Amino acid sequence: MLIKCKECGKEISDTAEKCPNCGCINNHSNSLKKYKKIGSILCIIGSIEKREKGV
Repeated sequence: MLIKCKECGKEISDTAEKCPNCGCINNHSNSLKKYKKIGSILCIIGSIEKREKGV
């Protein structure tokens, strides 16, 4: 998905770490990484709990 850079206004990928035009850091990319990490951790915890309960 393309988003606009908050500094220069050019379209950049939402997964880009920074704008290739001006170098501004893409905070949207950092937010996505946090949510992916949190989701992975929750899946791991859920699978461990299932094993312990014998489900």
